[in-house]
Amino acid sequence: TAAEVLRGEDSAAQISVITDDPFPPYYRPALKDYLAGRVREDKLWSRPAGLYQEQQIRLIAGRATAIQAGQHLVQLQDGKQVGYSRLLLASGAQASRLTCPGSNLAGVTTLRSIADYQQVQQRLIQVKHIVVSGSGTLALETIETLRHRGFEVTHLLRKRTLWSDVLDPTASDLVLQQERRDGVEVRVAEEIAEITGRAGQVSGIVTTGGTRIPCEMVIVAIGVEPDLTLVKKSGIPCGRGVKVDQAMYTGAPDIYAAGDV
Repeated sequence: TAAEVLRGEDSAAQISVITDDPFPPYYRPALKDYLAGRVREDKLWSRPAGLYQEQQIRLIAGRATAIQAGQHLVQLQDGKQVGYSRLLLASGAQASRLTCPGSNLAGVTTLRSIADYQQVQQRLIQVKHIVVSGSGTLALETIETLRHRGFEVTHLLRKRTLWSDVLDPTASDLVLQQERRDGVEVRVAEEIAEITGRAGQVSGIVTTGGTRIPCEMVIVAIGVEPDLTLVKKSGIPCGRGVKVDQAMYTGAPDIYAAGDV
């Protein structure tokens, strides 16, 4: 969107987009419908395939690994450098991940990108019981979809209520009661303490209450956090996200930031 707006403002400027996402721009909210089978993958794209070429925007496929603010250079993973006169950081957010033992086993996934959802779709062919950790709308919608598709689901909530920023305890209880009526095993005030595995694959979890639950997949939907990997290495001021003024200026020479970051 930033690149499109900039092109609209200036038809002659050189505009480059650096991204390591192999997919065209897509509607992230539609991914839940893709999981449910209501939307085909080819309907997820939010822009036509030829967008960059039509708008004369240079697409650089690669991962940015460092910013040399003084030299106005972005370093790429493959060793190449990209120069700029102005730089916009729009690296977005990444899904929060578990740090418990076993969190790197095959079958543990977040739900953020198309690649995440593709991984879930492929693995569903061989699973029966799924554990979902999270208390927001993503967790709820995912559980609803999985139950509709006939899978056994255990729902773990860190607190005693759902979506505590929005729902009061009464409303939360109504939703959890409906989940239980739909056949979901709901466990409140419990988190995943350990994920157990066999031959590198998920075989179950152990909760903070000591309960062992067999499963073949663990879906982590515990929120997102700004992707600051590149920013912190480059010395650009940040707290929970990149610090900017009212003009989205970071304070580093000619570097701005926008979006979830």
